[in-house]
Amino acid sequence: MQASYTIESWQETPISEDQETKLTRAEVTKTHSGQLVGNEAMTYTIAYADKSRSVFSGTGIFQGELNGVPGTYAIIERGSFHGDTVQARFAVYELTTQNTSSPLNIVTEADYTATGHGLVAYRIN
Repeated sequence: MQASYTIESWQETPISEDQETKLTRAEVTKTHSGQLVGNEAMTYTIAYADKSRSVFSGTGIFQGELNGVPGTYAIIERGSFHGDTVQARFAVYELTTQNTSSPLNIVTEADYTATGHGLVAYRIN
C-alpha cells in the first residue's frame, strides 16, 4: 500500500551543541494522502554527528483516516539522515479505541527512503 506526506512547517531549535555535534528539537506539521489521509503534528529529537549525518526519533499525533477509518493515531518514527537521503520507519497506534483494558496496539507500520525536499512517498506494510 502506498501513501505520502508533505511537510507543511518545520521549526528546529537547538537543545545543545559543541564544535562538531548538536542535539535539536523540531516541531513539524505534515499533510498525508493515500492510505493515511489527514494532518500530523510531530516532534523530532535529532542528534547531528555533523552537517550531513544525523539520527532522529519522533512522536506525533495524526488526525484523519487510516484506510477510510476516521480516528486519532500516534505515530512513533525513527530514522537517519546522510547527505540528502533520509531513511525511516514508523509505527501507527490507534488512540481512539474504546477498549481501555488493553494496551495500545500497532495498527500498521511504514518505511521510506527519501531524497531532497517535498513529497515523501512511503510504503505501508
